[in-house]
Amino acid sequence: MSDDKGTSTDAPCAVLYSGGSDSTLAAVLMSRRFRPVHLLTYDRQTVRRGVLTFPGLRDISKSSINAKQLEEAFGKDRFVHHMNDYTSLFRRIAVDDVDADRQRFGSRLFLLICMGCKLAMHAQAIADCLELDVRRVADGASREEAFYPAQTRGVMDRLRGLYEEHGITYENPVYSLPNKNAVHDALEEAGIRMVRPAEGALSPRRYREALLSFPTQAWCWFGLQAAMYNKFYYGPLFDKDREPDALAYIDAKMDVVRAYLEERGVKDKIG
Repeated sequence: MSDDKGTSTDAPCAVLYSGGSDSTLAAVLMSRRFRPVHLLTYDRQTVRRGVLTFPGLRDISKSSINAKQLEEAFGKDRFVHHMNDYTSLFRRIAVDDVDADRQRFGSRLFLLICMGCKLAMHAQAIADCLELDVRRVADGASREEAFYPAQTRGVMDRLRGLYEEHGITYENPVYSLPNKNAVHDALEEAGIRMVRPAEGALSPRRYREALLSFPTQAWCWFGLQAAMYNKFYYGPLFDKDREPDALAYIDAKMDVVRAYLEERGVKDKIG
């Protein structure tokens, strides 16, 4: 995979950008077709509701490490890095109605809170893209991580429909790659240096070690626990129910999402 700078157009795009390997490769691939690439990194503070605490993201500034590598490899004019807060939107989507959500989904809500976090990011991205006059957005969704409901085909299609409602095309340029090592191979060919994961399938011990090492991206304690729960409990036992739960959760939150977008004046910006 080589850097073909000549294929970039003058049309901008955006990438939901954590700073990790998948979103960094998505930024590389999109930069070959669009210019500039807006790297959208979202921060979230700790939210409390009664006795419940939803920890915020930690080390959000690490996303700048690979953003700088992208600039060095392809030129500063190719990327614009934004870091914005979406705490209030996360609260509205995932926290304000948590009691009703818990009655509906039971213990499965533990995983779906992360779906609410991801939905808030996408809703924020829609509003931000329309303000930036960007009509193409991508993320680092990965087939290898499809055990997360937010990265299943059905959920991504539902998100794609939400983007299309607002005149934005949503794509997943690295989804077809088989594993993280393929992602890292492509990044190295593009001149981006990443820490490689362990070869082969990760054991539970190595998976925990990998989860606790985020050299270039933010993380949160709730997300770590949800990832372990999803990978080793929810996924193996409830695999057939996982995506329908996530879709039902998204559908229950759509009125909140659309109300937020109207407040941001999105409808006035649709051309």
